Formats: sequence, C-alpha cells, structure tokens
Amino acid sequence: MDIRRRIISSLPVLLLLVLMGCKASPADAILDDRITILDKSPQLGNQMANSVFEDLQKYYLEPLSDRYKFENPRMKVYYEKEKDGLVKVDVRIMADISWRRDGEDSPFIQGMRELQEELRHWHEHPDDAEYAEQVIDGWLLELNAPLDKEPDEPDYGTVVELVFKPGEEEYTINGFYTHTVFYSVDEFESITETIPLEQYSREILTEDVEQEKLEGRQRVWEALYMRYTYGDLYKDSIYGDLYND
Repeated sequence: MDIRRRIISSLPVLLLLVLMGCKASPADAILDDRITILDKSPQLGNQMANSVFEDLQKYYLEPLSDRYKFENPRMKVYYEKEKDGLVKVDVRIMADISWRRDGEDSPFIQGMRELQEELRHWHEHPDDAEYAEQVIDGWLLELNAPLDKEPDEPDYGTVVELVFKPGEEEYTINGFYTHTVFYSVDEFESITETIPLEQYSREILTEDVEQEKLEGRQRVWEALYMRYTYGDLYKDSIYGDLYND
C-alpha cells in the first residue's frame, strides 16, 4: 500500500508527546478558544496547552495539507493518570477533513500513468496498457472515495499523550508509528516505535513525490504479474480488492 493510503488507513495515528519537567503556565495565560479542557491537569497550564496545539497543527496537519483540507482545528484535553512514576494526560487534536485534490493528480496515479504510456509502445503484449487502465480505475475508486470517519467522532482525530517528568523544564514530542515484521507467511507481528515529532512529520507525513510515483508503477507491475500468473481468476480483483484473491 502506498504512503498516502498508509496514512489514511492508520487514522487516527497515536502520537506521544514527552514533556519533561513541565511546570504550570502563568495563571493569567489565555487559553485558545479552540481548546477544551475536560479534565484539568495541575501540570498542564493554558500556555503549555496553547503551545502543544500549535505544534500539532504545524507538524501534523500542515504536512498533510497538500492532500487534505483541514477546517476548524481544535483540541481536547481528556484526563490525567499516573503510570511508572509519570503523569500522563490524554489529548486529542481534531479537524474537519476532506480531500483537497483528485486522485488523478496524486503522484501515485501519475506513476501508474507514466508506466501505462510506456506499455503502449511494447509490442509483445499490446493489451497491457488497456489492462493498466483497469488497474488505475480501481485505485481511483479507492482514492476518490469519501474519507472514513470514526463512528463516535465525526471528524478527523489524532490522540496524543502528554507525559510529564518532574525536575525538567523542557519537553520533546515523539510520534508513534507502527510497522509489520514478517517472519514467514503465517508468522508476523506489529511493532510500535517512536521518533521525534519533527522527524515523524518529515519522514512519515511529508509526501515524497518520486517515491509515490515509484510505488504506483510497482502496483501496475504487480497486477500484470498476477494477471499472467493466474489469468482470468485475477481480473475481477483489481477493483478496490486488488490483493484479496
């Protein structure tokens, strides 16, 4: 699955904000009116809440704004708990989300189109380009479909966890990401790791155009391989269920 879809399928993404030794903000700090504190934490003052809200918009929403349209961003602070000697506060960053661009304009589809054009000039299998069109149509159905929304929360949302460590005055922000390690066809596990939020934003969220194009080309090659391997048994699986059969 391409990077763009991984991002979609992984929503909401779990991020970890590690705030080390944070102190309460000045009592007279004005809380951004887009922030709702449902359970007040004595360690999370208004000034710090405002700062966290700004960071999440900058490093999470903005890198995705070329693909998605985010409106009405807001943040909720849920509850505080203690674990392993640390104070943790759950926070949710939310926004109304819709597609900003058509799937046809994505680098992923552009890569497919480039390979399709090359296939038109191949004489060994003259219908490969037509078959590639079917593959592309299947992906466009998926990429242009309405975005899935959580049943209990009508808007896009990302859960974050603030972790306070007494004695320090600075905080760092780490992003969770999950990847699957395959040991065999039937044996695998999902591993969750953390990286700094700025790195997460740069490496996971920011679109790599050339990599997206390459992945689009690979999907067409995979579909062609499956076609010549399984013939008509595979042709009906290219529409949205590309890898189910």
